[in-house]
Amino acid sequence: YVIPAAGGAPTRVTYMGAGTQTIGWTPDGTRMVFRSSHENTFRPITKLYTVTPDGGLPEQMPMERGILCSFSPDGSKLVYNRRGNEEYYWKRYKGGQYQDIWLHDFAAKTFVPLTDYVGKNSYPMWAGSSILFVTDRGPKGVANLWRLDPATKAASPVTSYEDFDVQMPATDGKSVVFTRAGLAYRMDVA
Repeated sequence: YVIPAAGGAPTRVTYMGAGTQTIGWTPDGTRMVFRSSHENTFRPITKLYTVTPDGGLPEQMPMERGILCSFSPDGSKLVYNRRGNEEYYWKRYKGGQYQDIWLHDFAAKTFVPLTDYVGKNSYPMWAGSSILFVTDRGPKGVANLWRLDPATKAASPVTSYEDFDVQMPATDGKSVVFTRAGLAYRMDVA
């Protein structure tokens, strides 16, 4: 659904049933990005789609599956999670649905894995020329915010909490907001 920012009646955009979730917008603001597993009912494979706010036929994005994504500032690339559940409740999960981060270059039509850590690599977000994400790869297995250089794949911590996980971050490219221990936090990252 979309609803005018000034208020008014919501308008339905998609008709795919359960499991459809809005992820964001394309960089030019003309299309909504959402995820859905509507094509696979027995063994759900979630895919990323775009659709105009007016509705119409959704278009699948180039990757064969996807959960979360974020466009580079110029819109030429996309970082995304291919599988998993971003807020699972199994601490230090290392099973087959752990989230990894991939990079898609629209012009080159390439798909490159950026993380090789078997564990949580979630919420990839562009912030300037680097990528922010949440991972539990730290010494105590607590999920913290990390920075990733897409050219070198080098990762380094941004936060170093030792008690409660960083959850549900979002960024505008200059600052990031997230929840932790039931509170909302904001920090500058650019």
